[in-house]
Amino acid sequence: MMSAEIHPLNGNWAYFYTQYREGQTWQSSLNTLAENIASVEDFWRAVRAVHFPAALKRNEGYFLFKTGIKPMWEDPINQGGGRILLEFPNRRLSEDDARVNKRLDDAWKNLMMALVGEQFSDMVSKYICGAAVGRKKKSDKISLWLTAEADEQVRNKLKSELARKLNIRKRIAMPYESHASAQKRITQGF
Repeated sequence: MMSAEIHPLNGNWAYFYTQYREGQTWQSSLNTLAENIASVEDFWRAVRAVHFPAALKRNEGYFLFKTGIKPMWEDPINQGGGRILLEFPNRRLSEDDARVNKRLDDAWKNLMMALVGEQFSDMVSKYICGAAVGRKKKSDKISLWLTAEADEQVRNKLKSELARKLNIRKRIAMPYESHASAQKRITQGF
């Protein structure tokens, strides 16, 4: 019997799921699906164990982060950082629209593979903390979380690389939002 060959990754990753409900703390809504993804085989085992994002309900999401970094604003690596945000409006489309679901699933799969496969340039990859995908009332969201050291030049380079990796042909806005701005917006309810 032949032993299966393992294909190690250059960096380790963790995969999380959240099902946020009003009144719940973020930390209590966060569940670790895979704590130490160290090989291609680990990655596919973790990804295949759950549904792709199109099957998520509103206010549910997945996070793929470098091992040791929690998908929380309070994590020391995330403090002072932010995210590049891609929004896919779904307000005029039904929740089960196959085209919308395929677009979301493909974008998330491509982003995860780009991260674990280290497909971002050396100039910008060191600033990446992880990525998130979630379904909200008016839009589906994918974001790339960055450290505080990611300046405007790095963010613009990442936006360009991100558009290529996700096969975004149309001009789609990819704003940068600091975690402090996001936290303020959410706590103030706007």
